[in-house]
Amino acid sequence: MGLGTSACSSQTNNSSSKQTTTSRSKKSVEKTDENNSNSNDGKAYGGNFQDSKGYIAINNVTNVAVKGSDGDDHYALVQGTFTNNAKESVDPTSFFSDHLKVMEKVGKATYDLVLVTTDIENELTPWGNQIKEGRKKVEPNMTGNFVIVYKLDPANGAKTNATHYVFDPYDSKFGKSLTVKVYESKTIKKSSDNADSN
Repeated sequence: MGLGTSACSSQTNNSSSKQTTTSRSKKSVEKTDENNSNSNDGKAYGGNFQDSKGYIAINNVTNVAVKGSDGDDHYALVQGTFTNNAKESVDPTSFFSDHLKVMEKVGKATYDLVLVTTDIENELTPWGNQIKEGRKKVEPNMTGNFVIVYKLDPANGAKTNATHYVFDPYDSKFGKSLTVKVYESKTIKKSSDNADSN
């Protein structure tokens, strides 16, 4: 079986000076519930978490290596949608991190990941707008898309070759643990190595 190449991507790269390579996985999500291990070409089947205040659907996870003259940085980008069921405005990144612990899975071992809370959209320009959207508040009864970024820092025990990520709710009422296979891996050049001064 060959890799699926007909999958659509909503990312656009407006900078023709960036060099990007991509590889995609045919299966992206596997439920940890042994009775249901469905998946479908890069979309998160069953990758939904909800409570009375909100609903998160995880669409996919992308591994990104940012190549720079001062070394490489590695990230896991979680893409999805958030529906706000609360009475007040909520940003998807906060809701996500308040409800879900994210770990990378390498073999049988898992490693906790730390959410990137600094402005990273300039380094990850192909996803910059979606990262910004994930930090904007979503009004009640509205839905927004997001990209949430986790840095894979070997100095903190993280691996840069993970093929799966585990989403583990802090409260079991929010949903079951979910293991997601990496949808695609990309390599981009650090924008500061290519860009003129802003």
